[in-house]
This record gives sequence, structure tokens and C-alpha cells, in this order.
Amino acid sequence: MSFVNVASFSEQKFVTSLELVHVRVGFMADMNCPGMNSVLPILTERGYFNGERFRWFLYGLRAIEENRTFLQKLHITVSSNVLLLLPAGTDNAVLNVRGQWMGKTWDVSFLQAGSWSIATGLNMWDTRSAYEKQLNLFGMQLSGISKTKTIYGDRTLEGEMQTNRAYGLQLWNVLSMVHNTSITENFSTNYDDQLADVIIEPVVIKQEDLAKLDYTAAVQDTQTILLFLHPEVDRTRNSILRPFSFLTWIAIGFLIICFTLLMYKTFMFEQEVDRTKVQRDRENGFFVLVMGILCQQGFIESSRSSASRLTLFTMLVFSVLIYQFYLTHIVSMLLVVPPKNIRTLEQMVANKFGVAVENVPESVELLNATEDKYLLTLVQTQISRTGTVYYDIKEGISLLLERERSAFVCDANRAYQQIRHTFTDEQRCALQEIPLMAKQSTHLALRKDHPLKEQFRVTVQKIIAASMVQYERKRCYADKPRCAENEVKMPEVNLDQVSSVLLLLFGTIVCSIGVLLLEITVRKVLPKRH
Repeated sequence: MSFVNVASFSEQKFVTSLELVHVRVGFMADMNCPGMNSVLPILTERGYFNGERFRWFLYGLRAIEENRTFLQKLHITVSSNVLLLLPAGTDNAVLNVRGQWMGKTWDVSFLQAGSWSIATGLNMWDTRSAYEKQLNLFGMQLSGISKTKTIYGDRTLEGEMQTNRAYGLQLWNVLSMVHNTSITENFSTNYDDQLADVIIEPVVIKQEDLAKLDYTAAVQDTQTILLFLHPEVDRTRNSILRPFSFLTWIAIGFLIICFTLLMYKTFMFEQEVDRTKVQRDRENGFFVLVMGILCQQGFIESSRSSASRLTLFTMLVFSVLIYQFYLTHIVSMLLVVPPKNIRTLEQMVANKFGVAVENVPESVELLNATEDKYLLTLVQTQISRTGTVYYDIKEGISLLLERERSAFVCDANRAYQQIRHTFTDEQRCALQEIPLMAKQSTHLALRKDHPLKEQFRVTVQKIIAASMVQYERKRCYADKPRCAENEVKMPEVNLDQVSSVLLLLFGTIVCSIGVLLLEITVRKVLPKRH
């Protein structure tokens, strides 16, 4: 507690003494002091009569109406916390002084909150909190400005951010109902317009806006992401050859050749031991026999040597094991959703992707400020393909569907809204995203040092606790699209997966017909020559 001599009042010393105090400060002013009428207007210009930090107790006045004009000069608003002690017969009335908006200016209103006398002491019957006392704003008119009216280059952003604007309007309407206010939109395109009380859309806290705006509470999260459809694994390699790697197929082919040569040698050995017509016939069909054994087909043969028996047994075990691995992979490929292996910008560059960018300030600033060489490479790839890199949100999402190996940098909320209406379940499962920035919270914002900032801040916190903000968010925004196939899918073999086998069979049939016609021709022509 300290006393200030009004006669020797120094504004600079008074302000300096309060700069070191970071808690709430209470002032008591004796209005009978001759110099008080000149000191209080000075403190008013400093904003000491507004805000939650400062509380005033005025005494020494004799009549309200005589001093109403003077009190109005103190710029008392709804955020002021002022008590006034007035004589009322044998007791003294304790009045709560607050500002009430009347058309285009603040008017001073008085409400008795208690009484004081020497005999009974202080008796306060209005025990409501400061927030509850200032809840009703009596139809106060507020003005709001929309950031979607901002012109960026030669193109207006209004059409692309209507959802964000609608969400902000819904929240401000809730606040208006709670506080009995109304908000009129100011259609000025000047974002720095100081006549506006609020910003309609939730905005991100930026360093350059701290001197212009006060923020209430976070009501939404925003994030810039990179979206693309993951390439189908089936198309990167023939599905029939997928179960084994290239080296494994070479090893299997080498073993088949070895088995064939070994069987040929054993057949030749048995032919020398017992030269019969049956053995000569076996010599002509041993390769078909080897392939039949490897394909697990039945055969009727007799093995006369231990070498041939050992070879046949090894071939049977080899074919059984190989088929187990092969069929297991085929079944798992049909049942399990293919993994998404592309998770970084470097991998996207390796897979020859191109990246388009949403034509909004946030994405453009991100692209101009980035030093990521992989992202710049992806952008250059897109420019070489189409000649442009900037797209609207609808065009960018359509680009993902129309052109393979294309990606799109955009705001997550707007992208999810488009994906919900345009993507099929299969496309949602193939959708992959890479966050380019951490999530940023957006806030409802008011003009700097606005008298209602504390009231609105508390109210926003209350409607968040009551889940009203979550309800409005669900109405205006779409959640991240979820894949209908969780971890397994129904077995399905598409035509493109077995096309190579069908082409092999068709080619073999055509070749067989050609060879058959050749054989018939040879048999009919050669006898006539003889």
C-alpha cells in the first residue's frame, strides 16, 4: 500500500512504479481532493480504468447525477471494475459502476451492490463474480471483418474459405446469444481496419498481429500437409512374379536345369544297363517328366538306380516347399492391404512424383520460405509436367485422381472436406499424407485492448467445456478420411493381376495352332514328293 499526493502528482513516476507490479492493483480515490479531477483523466488515457488488472474504489461524491458527466469522461466500459461509495441517509450505498453501450458510445450505469455504515460495517449482497455482473451487454452492436475479403494477388480467397468463415460466424453467434450482443459484418477489404471489433474467422497467432489483435482461446487446429495417392504395389511388378525376388527366380531356374541334367544322366545310365524300347521312349520325354514332378503332377515311372530315386525324392521335397512359400505369399497379398512405403519427400523424389501447391497465402509463403531440396525438386517436376504449380483446392484434389504420381500441398481441413465428397473407399485407402508443418491453433480474435476481450475469453472457455465448439466444428469441418478396409480385405483377384498368365496361355494356344498347321502341311506335302 502506498499513498500518492495529488498536489505533487507525477505521471511518469506513477507509471514507472506500476511497471514493476505484475499483479492486480487496487486504487482508492478521494473525490473531495481538489486536484483529483485533473489526475483521473490522465490515468484514463493510460487505460487504468479498463481491464481486469485494475480495480477502483471512489468515495467523496455527493450526488450521482451531478458527477455523471465527469464519470463518463473516465471512459468506463464493460471491462471496468469500479465501486462508488455514496451517502444514503444513515448508511452509505456501495454502487457498482459499469459502462453500458448506448448506440454509438458508452454510458455510465449504477447498480447498488451493498451498503456500509460504522455500526453494521460492510454488507455486500451482490456476490456475483465480475464476469457474471458484466454478462449482459444490453444489445451492444459489434462490427466484424472477414479475412476472406483480403485480396491476394489478382484473386479473391472468399470462395475457398467459406467453411472457415461460416465456422467463425457460428461461434460469434453463440457468444452474441450469451452476452446479448449483435455483430454486423464490415465489408471493408482492409485487414488493418481499426473500426472492426472482431475478426470473424479463427486466426493463427502471428508475430506481426500481436500489436493489432487480442486472442481469446483456441477453437480449431490447422495444418499444412502434402497429399498423394500411394502407387499400387501390384503395378510396380508382375503379380505372378512378386512372391520371389529376381535372384530367387534365377536360383530356381538354375536348380531346374540342374535337375533336368541330372535326370538325363541317370536315364542315360539306366538305358545303357537295360536297352529296351521303353527306355528309348523315356529318353525322349524326360524333360516333360521333370516339369511334371516340379509342378506336383502324378507320373508312372520306375527308378532302377539309387541316384534317380534320390533325385526324384529331392525334386518332390523341393517343389513342395517352393509351392508353400509361393502360395502363402499369394494368399497374403489378396487378404492384406498393401503397405504404404512412401513416407518421406526423399522417397517421393525417387518415385518421380510432382507436387502442386494450393493457391492460398499460407501455402505460398511456405513454398517461398522452404529450403528443403526435395520439396523444391518435386515442385520443379510438377512445373516441367504441367507448366504451373498453383491450383485451387478443387483443382488440386482432382489432380490427384486424374494424374498418377501427383501430390498436392494444401490445408488439411479444406482438403478433408473435398475428399469426403469426391473420393471412393478404395481411393481413401490409397491416400497418404505427409505433414509439412506442425499443427497450429486458431483463435477467435478481437481488436487490441478491446474492453470485451476478458468477457469473451471466459465465455469461449465455457462453451469449449460445454462441447459447443466441438459440435460446431463437426458441422463445418470433415474429419480425416478413414480407410474402410482396416487391416484385412475381402479376397479379390483382378484381371490385371492375372493378365500375364492369360496372355501366356493365349500365346501358347496360338503357337500350338501354328505348329499343328505346319505339321499337317508337312505330312501332306512330303509323301507326294516321294
